[in-house]
Amino acid sequence: MNCAKEPLNKWLRRRSAALRGARTLAYLLDMSRVLRSVRLASHPARSLFQRFPKSLALLVVLLLAGCAAAPPAEKPAETQATHVSVPPPDPVLEAVRADYEIALTLLHSGELQDAVTMLREIVERAPQAVAPLANLALAQQRLGQLDEAAQSLAAAIVRHPEATLHNQLGVVQRQQGHFIEARRSYEAALALDSEFAPAHYNLAILCDLYLDDAPAALEHYRHYQRLTAQEEKSQVAGWIAELERRTRGAP
Repeated sequence: MNCAKEPLNKWLRRRSAALRGARTLAYLLDMSRVLRSVRLASHPARSLFQRFPKSLALLVVLLLAGCAAAPPAEKPAETQATHVSVPPPDPVLEAVRADYEIALTLLHSGELQDAVTMLREIVERAPQAVAPLANLALAQQRLGQLDEAAQSLAAAIVRHPEATLHNQLGVVQRQQGHFIEARRSYEAALALDSEFAPAHYNLAILCDLYLDDAPAALEHYRHYQRLTAQEEKSQVAGWIAELERRTRGAP
């Protein structure tokens, strides 16, 4: 009788242990769900979704759409000088040459306020010199002093009308949001030098992105493409093709 009960007792013990294990596993699984629910409920993203479900759903859709269809390469900003060189002769500059070279070094090294201070002193000492005034404008522009930069460039142009100066004034005017004035400045640069590639490029960008004048943008992109190096031709070719598609699709 004892022999018959022994296997039964072993089976019952195994069965009891199995049930205890199953209950323990079920408890652990339930706790993992609870803990996960707590983490999700306390997660900032879930809190935001609960407060603004529609807005965030739209944001997710927009982000996914952006990932799915990346925009074409963005057109760079205007072409502008690292410093402004005025063609000779500029004989008045000889009297302040040493200080002017120091001021240019400050400009190139990014010490803009010191460059402005020194260039102002040079302009006062040599009021007829054009290059210090033009580079004063460039330093002022980089400091965000756009009104002062425009005034300095206008004064330099009165003394020495030159394509580089008109082009740089157009850049400043575009940054000010004065798009019509910027167009006039670029066109003035090209009136002085029809082969001046930076003005063609800047005028094309202005007409393309700010004035919605696709025919003019195409014209100046093509001029720039003709005048520029081979490496940049392919990039401009893409912009030209894009504009041609837009103009063909226009009503």
